[in-house]
Amino acid sequence: DRVPYAVNQEVFRRFQLDSSLDIEQTVSDIAVRHVGESYAADLVKAWRLVEQAVRAFVPLSIYTHYGVVWQRLFVRPLVPDIGRIPEPERAYYEKHMCTSINNPNRVDLAKDVLFELITKDYAQRAFRRIDENVWAPLDAAIDLLRKKKQEATRNGEGQAKKVFEDQYFRARALRCLFTTLRNTAVWIYAVHEYLDSYDPEKKAGCRNLLDDMTRREIRNCRELIEIWETAPIEWMIVSGSDETAFIYGPNFPQLLEKKISMMEKHRT
Repeated sequence: DRVPYAVNQEVFRRFQLDSSLDIEQTVSDIAVRHVGESYAADLVKAWRLVEQAVRAFVPLSIYTHYGVVWQRLFVRPLVPDIGRIPEPERAYYEKHMCTSINNPNRVDLAKDVLFELITKDYAQRAFRRIDENVWAPLDAAIDLLRKKKQEATRNGEGQAKKVFEDQYFRARALRCLFTTLRNTAVWIYAVHEYLDSYDPEKKAGCRNLLDDMTRREIRNCRELIEIWETAPIEWMIVSGSDETAFIYGPNFPQLLEKKISMMEKHRT
């Protein structure tokens, strides 16, 4: 009920009433209803680009689902050696992690309790495929939505502007989520490959990957903060009161600032 222009739900609802419907025409009709005839094709194109990115994204075990919250993935520092961060400094996110004190996930993103979440080989394939297939369509969608938002504003098309604005900020937030997940895959591969390898050249390559990952994640946190401060829509569900293990709270941007500080301090 907090997502006013949810095309997938619209299609599902219509399919339940008429299983023989023409999907292309249905999606076009929904777009016309939202933004009018003159902008409908652009909205459908943006939806298709986002769908292409979502379909290309590689799942990363529980992190792609509830682990983003349970394992505090959005706000925990992605640094090469998490264990070097003193426990008092990690308390800002660990106190709400859905984990036990002896869970290796506290310092190793590849593991959880007594099992391996993601192997280093899978993680390597995942971030490479994400880089090859996800960013181009997603960035194209974000750019198209931004331009159409501006165009509708100039033309005095208030409803179209409202829709494109809503989809624009949601697409940007999705990119931030995908970036953190991608960087998690890089961490898993590069840290474990570094530990397993005796080849100085390979170790140096892992360090370069981790340095690049750290820079990307810091930029990503700043992007999330900027979206939080400027988006006129509710693009992320947060608690109305306090943060818990099952949901982020209104202190989300402050936690991101803390994450940035921790990553800058412990990046090497």
